[in-house]
Order: sequence, then structure tokens, then C-alpha cells
Amino acid sequence: MSVRKIQTVRFVYDVNDHGLRFSLKADVESADAGAYIVTNIRQDHETEGSLLPPFRLCKRDGLWIIGETEIASRLCAAIGAEIDKQQE
Repeated sequence: MSVRKIQTVRFVYDVNDHGLRFSLKADVESADAGAYIVTNIRQDHETEGSLLPPFRLCKRDGLWIIGETEIASRLCAAIGAEIDKQQE
């Protein structure tokens, strides 16, 4: 049985092409087949109070997407970029 690793990633979420930026963090747990479960998205200085419900994050053809809907977003890209950095 493989051990799942949970890590906290910190990232900047850009809204409207740098017009509005938020420093956030999220807990990321590795799941099966290169997918990740993202939970507890919150402001960087907060310890509790998730801003969004949990979701599955996957990388397909170099693009980070929400696994259930296969929709890409800036949020997916920001979290995915931090996952990529930590894997290097």
C-alpha cells in the first residue's frame, strides 16, 4: 500500500491578468495516476477557513485541469506550477 503525501503549497492567484492578486496556500495530497486532491485553499496568513471545496487536479498534455470537469483555470495553473516546482 502506497503512502499518500500531503504537502502545503503557496502560490499567488492572479485575477484579471495581474489586476488583483491574492497570496494563497492549499493542502495538496497525491492521488492515483498523477492526480492530486486539493483541499483547504486559504489566504497565506490563515490556518483555517477554506475558500473553496476540495477538488481533483490533474495534468493533461502539459495543462493543469480540474479532474471532474476537465476545465483549466488560472487557479489550476497556479497550484499546478507549485506542484511542478516541488517535484523538480
